Amino acid sequence: MSEETGTIEDQAREMGWLPKEEYEAGERDPAKWVPAEIFVARAPLFEKIDQETKANRYLRKEVDNLKTVVHELKGHTEIARKEGYKRAMEELKLAKRAALAEEDHIRADEIQDRIDDLKEEVKAVPQPAPQQPPAEFVEWSAQNQWYKLEPEMRKYADAVGIVAHNDGMSPSEVLRHVTEEVRKKYPEKFRNPMKDKAPAVETQPTSGGAPKKSKFTPTPEQEAIAKRFAATGVMTVEQYYKDLQAMEE
Repeated sequence: MSEETGTIEDQAREMGWLPKEEYEAGERDPAKWVPAEIFVARAPLFEKIDQETKANRYLRKEVDNLKTVVHELKGHTEIARKEGYKRAMEELKLAKRAALAEEDHIRADEIQDRIDDLKEEVKAVPQPAPQQPPAEFVEWSAQNQWYKLEPEMRKYADAVGIVAHNDGMSPSEVLRHVTEEVRKKYPEKFRNPMKDKAPAVETQPTSGGAPKKSKFTPTPEQEAIAKRFAATGVMTVEQYYKDLQAMEE
């Protein structure tokens, strides 16, 4: 082995490269192994890609932060505008009362005209359209009704989502991550309650024998019907299943 080759291999080892024998011994894909010279030569390219990836994540996070600031600034400006209108209207009303108290009706009428003009100016200002949630979130929430119906789960999901967003995940990645974490946190909320509650229907004992268990198993549609019947008080789940069993016999 020449001194130059040894130097390249030493340099490559410091960068994480392994000789072919050691590489394959670790049960890695032999097709992905490259000589030390190639490993060292392409290192700057990989480093550049890594730097660009980090830069893109940072830029995306900065853009998201900027959007948040702009949204908050709009809200702040709207509040300031409303406060200014309220203060101006109060001052005009006080001035009108003072004019009426002094029986200066001409001045009172002028102030009333200013009040009317101010009201018209406010009506002419276009009202900001209500901010609509992203379509992706609307679709996700429709598929995950627990987000609307379970306050505790919603709070946990929001907290997980904020952390994921701050870590640079895309909206779709955030929603997928939230779904996974919520299912881990509340597994009992995602089990089919009807399967847990469905009783084994007993048949009448035959002569000389003990009661035997029925092999009746409700379909998903029957489970849904049973749940609706029980919720509306039409009949219990057990009674509905017994009726089905009787119709099958």
